[in-house]
Amino acid sequence: KDGHLDDEQHLAEMVSLLGPPPKRFLKMSDKCSQYWDQEGNWIGTVPIPNHTLETCEDRLLGKDKELLLQLVRKVLRWVPEERPSAEGLFDDEFLNQLELQKEQVPSSRRV
Repeated sequence: KDGHLDDEQHLAEMVSLLGPPPKRFLKMSDKCSQYWDQEGNWIGTVPIPNHTLETCEDRLLGKDKELLLQLVRKVLRWVPEERPSAEGLFDDEFLNQLELQKEQVPSSRRV
């Protein structure tokens, strides 16, 4: 709002993209009770936007889009300990597409 961060709007956006947080997340901070009830239902005053990761990504298609969304789902997690490390992403198929494509081109055709 007015160039300032709004926690409630941010959390509503996260719910729309990631789905509701796990109960483990809700127990991490007393502040969560401002936005979720005991069962994990959203009680914030800001409505949850009606979009998903799929609807937000409109530049890629097919396998590229599928691989990107898989990567984003690995990285965007409510609970920080569930997020992969950089090393854990090292072999991600989306991040390694160019290298995989190079390996599939016969060496006689490489420049």
